[in-house]
This record gives sequence, C-alpha cells and structure tokens, in this order.
Amino acid sequence: MLQSAANNISATELQNLYAQLLDLKNKADKEGVVAPGRFAILQQQTENLQTPVTAHRLIYLHNQLQQFMQYMQQFDRYKKAVSVFFANHKSNNNFTYEQLLRYFFIQNLSRRLFDDFCAGNYLETHIEPSINLLLNLIAGYVKCESRLMQHPPTPADIEKLPVFNVLKQPTGNLPLKEYVKRFFPNETAFTFSSKRLGSIAGGFFMLSAYELKDTFLGKPNPFTPLLAQLKEALLTHNHAQVSHVLNKMTQLIPPVIINTPGNNSTTRFKVIDIQGTAPPNSGVILILNNNTQFTTQANEQGFFTFAKTELQSGQNTLQCYSPQYQFLYPSVPVYCITFVAAFPFTGRIDPVTQQPLTETEIESIWRCANCKNYMFSYSVEDNNGVCVILKCNGKTFYNHRQKEFWTQ
Repeated sequence: MLQSAANNISATELQNLYAQLLDLKNKADKEGVVAPGRFAILQQQTENLQTPVTAHRLIYLHNQLQQFMQYMQQFDRYKKAVSVFFANHKSNNNFTYEQLLRYFFIQNLSRRLFDDFCAGNYLETHIEPSINLLLNLIAGYVKCESRLMQHPPTPADIEKLPVFNVLKQPTGNLPLKEYVKRFFPNETAFTFSSKRLGSIAGGFFMLSAYELKDTFLGKPNPFTPLLAQLKEALLTHNHAQVSHVLNKMTQLIPPVIINTPGNNSTTRFKVIDIQGTAPPNSGVILILNNNTQFTTQANEQGFFTFAKTELQSGQNTLQCYSPQYQFLYPSVPVYCITFVAAFPFTGRIDPVTQQPLTETEIESIWRCANCKNYMFSYSVEDNNGVCVILKCNGKTFYNHRQKEFWTQ
C-alpha cells in the first residue's frame, strides 16, 4: 500500500477519489468524448504510482482528480439537459420570432460547449457558468413555449410589438384587427396578408440596421433610397407601392438558385453535393424533403455548396433561401431530384456510398462465385483461398476483369 502523505491526503483517499471518477465517467461519458487525451494522461499517472510517493505528488494528483471530477459532473448536467431538450423540441416553421431566436441560441451554445468538453477547455477555470447559462436558456424557452400554448397571441398583443409601430397612423392608432380588415381583403392584386406584412416590416428594420452599420463604416448601401420608399409605402398603406419597391429591391441582389443538381433531374448517387448561387457573403438555408435543415455561407462571389448531402430513395425536394433577404420574395422555389439506386452489377458503383469507385479500389475487390458477396481488400493467400463469409467456404473468386464480377 502507498504511504500516507501530508495535508491529510493519503494514497487510499487518492485511490477512492479515482474510483469515484471512473464510476462517474462510466455513467456520464460512456462514449469517452470528454477530454480523452488529458484523461488518458491522468489515468496513467494515477494507476502507475510507485512507492514511495512524495507528498507533493499526491497533492498534485488529488487536485487533478478533483478538477476532472467537477468537470465530469458538469458534463453530466449538460448531457442530461441537452438530451431531454432536443428530444422534446424540434425546430419548425411554426416558431415565433422569439422561439426561433431562443432555439438557435440554445443550439449554438450546446454545440460550442460540446466542442469545449471534447477539447478539455475550461477544465481548470471552471465551465460551470456556461452550463448554468445553457440551463437558464432552456428553462426560459420551456417557459416561453408554455406561455404561448396557454395564451396564444391575439391581434391586440401583436399590435404592441415595436415592428408594427411604423404602421400606425400619425393622427391615431388604428387597431390591428381593423387594419387587417380594412387593408387586407381576401383577394386583391397588391394586397399582403398580415403574416406577410409582418415579414416585410421585419425585413425593413433589419435592412435599416445593416444600412446604419454601413454608414458607420463609410460603406455605400444599395438599399438606401429604396428603404425610404418602402417606409413611406408602409406608412401610407400603399400596397401597390410596397410591391413595386420589393420588386426593385430584388433586382439589386441575385436570387438564391440551385445550379447543381438540375431541377427534375435523376441521379444514381445517394450522396451528392448541392451547389448554387446567392447574394455574396449571405447565409443560406437548405430544406431537404420539408424536414431536414442545413445551413452554410455563400462566399464573396456568391457561390455556396452543401457537401455530401444524403438523399432518400425516390423523389427528393430541395428548397434554398437566404434568411436575410427572404422577405423580398413571396415563396421559396422547390427543386426536385430523383435518386435511383445503382448496384455493383449494373455499373462501377460502391454499394455503400453509391459513389463511383476508382480503378485502384476496383482492383482490390474480389467476388465469391459461391455466395456472390463482394470483399474489399481481400487476400486469397492470407485466407488460404477460402471465402471469409461465414459458412460459405467458397474457393472460386472473380475480379474486375471477369464478366461474372459485374453480372447478377
């Protein structure tokens, strides 16, 4: 047994603390994602202690184990909170602006904290404040969601939002309900729904904020004259003018377009790259099959790519838009692409990735004549000329130079 050390820290206490850490790690971090490199070093130092051990060494290891114990406890709090939240709450198009903002903040903070835990960041300086912030954000989101479910917003509530102040008459506040009834009949050539008008008003304030930023930086903003026209059109309830200004704004920036794959095209590849153009340096969102959402950033030339996007069998729908400028358009175009699976016997296609095989990869593949299975990097010599598939025992193989390799 290791000898006792000063400051009331003994080798036995050190071993007990290490056992507690292992128990907590097995429960909270079975995957081993929390600072694996630093934990391996601490594990080696603790398990390979040799007698006699100096008091200084015991104190050092004791402090290291305590820090890692606290770090693992915070990861346990993080993992439980994040697992429950994202299992019970999914982002959808019915979110209010408040819900969407809260959800994305929680999502981004969760991703950042996960990266911190993997790298072992803030192990010595405490990560607990960030975990507390995340838990408070989740609690606020749940409270907000509960409030909206119990008390859905009424037209009077919506009217109080700052975004609608610009729409109030200078000589008197026209109630939103009456405004909608008076200025938004069901079918009119230049009439917007209340939801669409809210989107336009929100876009107006967002572009105004960007214009102010450009002014501070001394940069020209192409929307400057049109923003004044849009504000005037909103104030005077001139829907035809609103539509006219929006149309002129769309001519100042390129639309979001998917160039590859082509619309209504067919592919044999399950995993593809989706490429297109958008306003330079703008964010781009891809909605795949109406439920899966991806985000990326267009470069300075306006090109963007969603790499290695996995398609489902049959028809797939693709929708791309820039959230910064989407209010300018009434809808998001829908592109369609059909994935038809291809198999090895119909062409040189990897059955797992559905991507074309290189000549080098094909040369390393053998096919058993008995069970018809393909074997990657198979060596006849190393396996005594016998197929490695269980209970096959085949002894005849084909390579890419033989037609039996490709035929069914």
